[in-house]
Amino acid sequence: VGSCMQNLVSLVGEITNAADSIKTLTGEISDGNQDLSQRTEEQSNCLDETTSAIRELTSAGKQNSDNARQANQIADAASSAAEAGGTVVARAIASMAEINNSSSQRAEGSRLVDESGATLTAIVDSVTQERDSSSEIATASEHQTTSV
Repeated sequence: VGSCMQNLVSLVGEITNAADSIKTLTGEISDGNQDLSQRTEEQSNCLDETTSAIRELTSAGKQNSDNARQANQIADAASSAAEAGGTVVARAIASMAEINNSSSQRAEGSRLVDESGATLTAIVDSVTQERDSSSEIATASEHQTTSV
């Protein structure tokens, strides 16, 4: 009986030691899980920030593309206006040459000179508008670059 009792006390001691080891290991596993959870949350936040930055870059790229398209349209309009002005000036010069030959053509020459002046004024207005638009586009692009 004494030997059984001694074996039982020894067995209870071993079980207690095993239970303490399990408790310690369970605490370490719990700490590891919390650490892993925190790192996973940090990575998730980093991915959210990266996604947001990519969206901003995509938006800025689209806006730059739109601005470039608008600048091309303005340049095309200015080119057309300049071309039309050149045509009117050429007609005015031809008319002035003919004015020397005929007094009846003087009225037409005067009209063409007036039309030429109006066209040149329109060209100046168009070029001024293009300059202003280009300045606005440059300012917007600079703003986008500094805000990204």
